[in-house]
Amino acid sequence: MSDSRESSENAAHGHVSSVGQLLGIWAALMVLTVVTVAVAQLHFGVFNLLVAMAIAVVKGSLVVLYFMHMKYETPFNAIAFVSSLLFLALFIAVTLLDAREYEPNVIPGYAPVIAQAKGAPAVSPQTATVEHGASTAAGEIDGVVRGTLVDGIVKVEVTANDLMQFSATTIEVPAGATVELTLKHIGSQSKEVMGHNLVILVEGEDFMAYGTAAVAAKEFDYIPPDLNDQVLAHTKLLGGGESDTITFTAPGPGTSDFLCSFPGHFAVMKGKFVTK
Repeated sequence: MSDSRESSENAAHGHVSSVGQLLGIWAALMVLTVVTVAVAQLHFGVFNLLVAMAIAVVKGSLVVLYFMHMKYETPFNAIAFVSSLLFLALFIAVTLLDAREYEPNVIPGYAPVIAQAKGAPAVSPQTATVEHGASTAAGEIDGVVRGTLVDGIVKVEVTANDLMQFSATTIEVPAGATVELTLKHIGSQSKEVMGHNLVILVEGEDFMAYGTAAVAAKEFDYIPPDLNDQVLAHTKLLGGGESDTITFTAPGPGTSDFLCSFPGHFAVMKGKFVTK
């Protein structure tokens, strides 16, 4: 009778995890959070999303299995939970495929990149070389934008859209050159909702630290005055349909980061500024 009562109580209360186990899972989640932040500062190209999702899946699995006790649930509950995740993944996949199909129609200028991803010949809207003493077009190949040398000035054009995307993941210019950089916001939303700028940091500065600090600088259009020594150049904050052109001198050979400092954007709107 006693055993029966004890069994009923255990069934009612479910599995009780030990303090040590919960602390171990918590520690693992903290380590994975640090890994997430570290990985965000690296550039894996097309694998950026896959790496981030893999880490997120591991963290989510630990929470579901141990904090939500799914590991100790009945097979039926586990199947129901997994099935719901699979259906969610299916819906998201279909939505992404549909968005990809029509993206050239809603984001002007992005059709060449999509055509290349489908295996069609790349159609670059601009040539990709800079020749001394000649007028050439600015170039964009696989997200690498190179400038045009016109009358001694290297001209570069980058666009930003309402999907929080720069048209460039890398900007390359000659070291020591006078650079004229134009940022165009090709979206339609206002700068209060979907503002974009382009901030080029000095080599060695942490773009994540700068982007985090910029959140508190709303009155300065998210360009913190106390961090001006970390900035090589920056455009003003733009709303849809606006553009801004800045002129600056490229430093010596090296690589630094550029980003959009509008709150929440710098994690995805970022790239490398390379001088050669």
